Amino acid sequence: HSASHSVSTGQVLPRPYRFDEARLVLREMIDMLCTEMLSKNVSSGTFTWWVSYDYKSLEHCPDYAGPVCVDFYGRLHPCHSGGTVRISDKSNVAAEIAPSILDHFDAGVHHGLLFRRLGICAANTVPFTGARQLSFFTDWAQQEKELHLQRTMLDIRKRYGAGAVFRACSLMEGATALERIGQIGGHRA
Repeated sequence: HSASHSVSTGQVLPRPYRFDEARLVLREMIDMLCTEMLSKNVSSGTFTWWVSYDYKSLEHCPDYAGPVCVDFYGRLHPCHSGGTVRISDKSNVAAEIAPSILDHFDAGVHHGLLFRRLGICAANTVPFTGARQLSFFTDWAQQEKELHLQRTMLDIRKRYGAGAVFRACSLMEGATALERIGQIGGHRA
């Protein structure tokens, strides 16, 4: 048996994405990851994210002076980026997790490059007991409301299908969540 467990999700984007489009897709992926964690009744305090840039980034952003590497096909592209985010209390609620990851993502990537692959992982997951570390600076009523909302959305998705409830940002150009609902293993079902 492994000493630790994790939950992860990743995707290859259908075309090179700009920074704002990639950030939108990462936000959708955080929601999907948190929903999966909630359905498995686990939580985590450590999250890692990673991105791979498209080889066309060097043409798109000629002022890029960072490290480059060679891909499987022998093409030069900017080296991958990634990072680890630790939150103060283990959680599986997207409203608590997403701001930290997105802030770290904003600071850790080059905004002028084109993105091709994204991934996120909840490392060292543990069973979610509902017990929390008390803090004077935490709005417990808001956290319970977010957890209840996320559980309700999970129940609706289980009963009526994954596309029954989704965020309005999933209708924006470049969003992939609705398209991925109809896929199995990243391929059209």
